[in-house]
This record gives sequence, C-alpha cells and structure tokens, in this order.
Amino acid sequence: MLGRTRTSDVVDASVAELAIRVGADVLTSDPDDMERLLEGVRNVGVIGL
Repeated sequence: MLGRTRTSDVVDASVAELAIRVGADVLTSDPDDMERLLEGVRNVGVIGL
C-alpha cells in the first residue's frame, strides 16, 4: 500500500487497512495522505478534522 501510493507513514497505512477490513470511515487531521491511501476504496470515507 505504501509503495503504491508513494507514502511512508506506516501508522496511516495501518489505519487505512483496518478501515478497509471493517468498512469504517476514518477521522483524521491529515486527510490528504489518508485519501491517497484509500483512493478507489468505495466503502470507506475520509473525514478531516
């Protein structure tokens, strides 16, 4: 996932992977990186704080 999206934050990637598994939205103060990680995922939303 990190290589595909050219990001390096393993915590963001872990949160994204968990959100995909359980179909949950992600609340984040850094929506740009999370949106990049979750691009193309239909059942997960990104909500910026």
